[in-house]
Amino acid sequence: MPSVAQVTADHYKAQQTLARQTVEQAQTLWARVQPAAVVDSWIAQLAEMIRVLTLGQAGAAAMAQPYVEALAAAQGIPSAAGVVNAAAFAGIAADGRDLAGLLMQPALRTLGVLATGADDQTALLSGLESLTRIVDTEISDASRAADHVGMVANRRWVTYVRHVTLPACGRCIILAGRTYSWSQGFQRHPRCDCTMVPHHEGDTPPPSPEELFAQMNEDEQARAFTVSGAEAIRLGADMGQVVNARRGMQTIAGGRLVTTEGTTSRGYAGKKLGDLRKVRGERYRRSQVVRPMPEQLLADARDRDEAIRFLERFGYLDRTSVRRRERAGAAAVSAAAVRRDAEDAARRQRDAEANARRQAEETRRAAEQARREAEEKARREAEEKRAAEDAARRAAEAARWSPASTMTHEQAAAMQRSMPAWTRTQRDALQDYTGGWAGPVNDALRKGKPIPDRFADLRNAVTNLAAAVHPLPRPVTVYRYVAPDAFGRGRTRADKLGNLVGRTLQDRGFMSTSLARSGHTDPAGQMALGARRQVLMEIDVPAGARAAYIDEVSVHPGQWELLLGPGTKYEVVEVVQDGAHTVVRVRVVP
Repeated sequence: MPSVAQVTADHYKAQQTLARQTVEQAQTLWARVQPAAVVDSWIAQLAEMIRVLTLGQAGAAAMAQPYVEALAAAQGIPSAAGVVNAAAFAGIAADGRDLAGLLMQPALRTLGVLATGADDQTALLSGLESLTRIVDTEISDASRAADHVGMVANRRWVTYVRHVTLPACGRCIILAGRTYSWSQGFQRHPRCDCTMVPHHEGDTPPPSPEELFAQMNEDEQARAFTVSGAEAIRLGADMGQVVNARRGMQTIAGGRLVTTEGTTSRGYAGKKLGDLRKVRGERYRRSQVVRPMPEQLLADARDRDEAIRFLERFGYLDRTSVRRRERAGAAAVSAAAVRRDAEDAARRQRDAEANARRQAEETRRAAEQARREAEEKARREAEEKRAAEDAARRAAEAARWSPASTMTHEQAAAMQRSMPAWTRTQRDALQDYTGGWAGPVNDALRKGKPIPDRFADLRNAVTNLAAAVHPLPRPVTVYRYVAPDAFGRGRTRADKLGNLVGRTLQDRGFMSTSLARSGHTDPAGQMALGARRQVLMEIDVPAGARAAYIDEVSVHPGQWELLLGPGTKYEVVEVVQDGAHTVVRVRVVP
């Protein structure tokens, strides 16, 4: 759970971020102001500026409820029953007037600067500075007011402390850590970004003025307290006296800087200086001893010891403030040591976490590498298993499929000469078939309808071709390349023919086949019987099947064509993949 300090720091950062974003939007709108028409051009942007500032106020106020709830949780006390209404803090200025009147001030200030004869850029920058101060202050006031309401709603909180975040001005620093009643208003100046922290018994107190001063370098001290004021504080002057003295500062004859602040009977300096007398118009007696400013005393002193005496004489330095400064310095040193120890512990923790992350990453990478190696090994084993299975399947297929007979062209030609000789009409029909009649003949036969009388030539060709095929005296294995639809309409993929195994199909037409399995060409380069198609039919033709070896009468000799008779039936024995082709092995049914 975050500590009170962490909750406070986070709330401060969130409020500052919102204020910065709102200021940036305001700057964008101010950039549209025209020097020649300051009021009119700013009035044109006024509605949008009011909307932007209202949203900023509402956003700042909306942070109050989560803030006080987180503080209550960090302090271990119950949350309040009421909830801060953020909308109530938006749309009006912190002093109760409407935003339109307040936001016209930058334009009026710009006109005033222009009236003095300043150039346009200087005047616009002056107006922008006024607008920035207004927006920043209103966002901070809305945030503080909402925080205060959220604190009041919780009865466990009866006081709050002022929390100052560096860099800050001297007026804020001297109030750091001061405790106020829950009902007391928050003292602030324009652009003050101090915050209030509800106090609960046991809380670590916020940094005191002395601790904040000890945390600052000399340049930061000089910016907050002036160069001479910071030097006086380092010499031991009371910080509050140095800051408050500037309220009554004046220059007397001779150019000496003096002040009347704190010189009444109620002030520390007045009691220290003495010579108290009643002054007309004032309630309390005032010392008649002139009180120089710290920088005047430092200028007058001849050495450090004299400077310390002067500061003590005129009420800027007392021994208790020196002791407080010493304690604050020691506390700052101690806090710095604690902070260094905490930073070292945090660094060691980060290093340990980084080392743990590295080890976890190395373990993850090793596990990932082992997983990849195991997957690769499993993949290789699976591939080897598939290869072995494929080899076994091919061996089984080879054992199951035994071609009837391979036959050379010369053997086939001799076989044909041993069969009944063709008549002249039959030879002509066979030659015409290879020359262009194959398509019309097979189309007519595969339709399964009688050929009309008007196609007498076609009918005679079919008759003569059927008479030219005779039973083979010996078996032979032949080949035919086809498209998938040769096995039925609708078949378009060669890899989907496996369901044909065991079925008996019939080709009503003549079936052209070749003794060549693939790649055989004649001397003229003619590819053997459709070898460019996807499916290779490997056909086992038994003795007795009607066929004719027609290479010697073909118009394309060298294709080694064996023509199977019409109506050939065949049984699909198996379907296998062989490279780019699907092989369908069939056996002709006599």
